Amino acid sequence: MSTIFEVWEYFLRFLKWKRERDEREQTAKKYGKWGANTTLVSRFVQLFERHGVHRNQIPRFFDHGLTLKDVSSGEALIEKLTETVMQDACDLFAVRREWLDGVSDEIYEVNHFYKYPAEFEKFIQKLNSESDDTGRLLGKVIIPSSKNIRSEALFFIEERIGYLGNEPICRFHLTGTWSYDYWKCRAYLAACVSIACRNGCHVNGSIVDRKYLENVTQGLEFIDPQVLRGLGRSWEPEDMAYDPDVFLKDLELAGHENSKELELQLWLKLAGDGWLDGYIPASIEKFEQKLRIYD
Repeated sequence: MSTIFEVWEYFLRFLKWKRERDEREQTAKKYGKWGANTTLVSRFVQLFERHGVHRNQIPRFFDHGLTLKDVSSGEALIEKLTETVMQDACDLFAVRREWLDGVSDEIYEVNHFYKYPAEFEKFIQKLNSESDDTGRLLGKVIIPSSKNIRSEALFFIEERIGYLGNEPICRFHLTGTWSYDYWKCRAYLAACVSIACRNGCHVNGSIVDRKYLENVTQGLEFIDPQVLRGLGRSWEPEDMAYDPDVFLKDLELAGHENSKELELQLWLKLAGDGWLDGYIPASIEKFEQKLRIYD
């Protein structure tokens, strides 16, 4: 008799597991993996921890009347997650409220500046105007180590918003998906890098494995600068305004015979409009000499 009860209990546990799995799959299909596999409380805590703020440090860094007791358990914390607390947390780290609510996988709002260098300059200047803290903005351009058609690059702005001890706490602003192999896109990316530099935002770069970029470029994964420092090798994106060989590197993979000629022509047009001037004026003469090779 006990064996029958054990089998029945096992069967009930199996049905419960299957029902919960099906519910997770349905939630994931409708809202994405975050909504299916996490809770509001766990997403709130991850929001801070993925930006370098330990759970126990949330009251000290974020305040909003939270105490160590409030963050010690999910049951206590859920009572404190008011509309104001949740929205202010999203604003603090520049993430989408829909992600925190669990209805979207997109963590970051992606700002698109392809073909709009003037709008990008307004964006950078607005970030600069929000604080007198010199050096709090840092740009990063990440390109894939293996190139092929539709090679996506990531350009984001890292903004320091405070400290915990000696450790800086930052938020991130994504500037759109950049098709690094597409001649038009690369020219406008070069312009935005130069604009950032002349507005006091130094830009450095990393060359990383393509797999890392797949979700990050779409704002679907948290950006972790410490992880980036351990990935790939470095490069200097601002050189796209001064060295035509850096600017044209790997462009032949785009599959267009005259891509380099078209890209140089667009670069010169943007430079003529002043968009390629960074710390120093763009090297127009070098690019004109390079273009003559393809004429």
